[in-house]
Amino acid sequence: MAWETRPNGRKFFYHSYRKQDGSVGRKYYGSGKRARAKAKQIEEAKQSRRLEQAAIANWRTQLDTIQGATDAALKFTEDLIASWLLANGYWRGRNNDRKWRKRRVKRARKEECGFSHWCRHLSRSIAQIASSQLSPLRGHQRLGASQSLRCSSAADHG
Repeated sequence: MAWETRPNGRKFFYHSYRKQDGSVGRKYYGSGKRARAKAKQIEEAKQSRRLEQAAIANWRTQLDTIQGATDAALKFTEDLIASWLLANGYWRGRNNDRKWRKRRVKRARKEECGFSHWCRHLSRSIAQIASSQLSPLRGHQRLGASQSLRCSSAADHG
């Protein structure tokens, strides 16, 4: 808004505004009641916009505070998950996707000893021989049907 003073000392009110084509237009309101009412209306609208902008700025500072706390909690959670995954054999991919992947490890066999296949067959063979009348275990008690000879990791064999 602009109150212009003419060479004769009189003040006149002009309102500048932007047209649809982007150029600036000026509207003349004069120096009377109509000019003072329009000036007051424009000043109230400016004050309202200032208050609204101050409220938005206050709201943004509150959001920034909340965002900072949220970012810290997110970082802590990501670090916690990453440490758990690393402890359990996972690793981050080297590609752009950076996905978590499980390390390839040799599967642990059910059997404890290195000769598990042979232990199983040997224990079956010994059980069959022991249950027969021709037991090669001379001087020893014959094994019953539920008993069998097994290696030290017998609980792990199937």
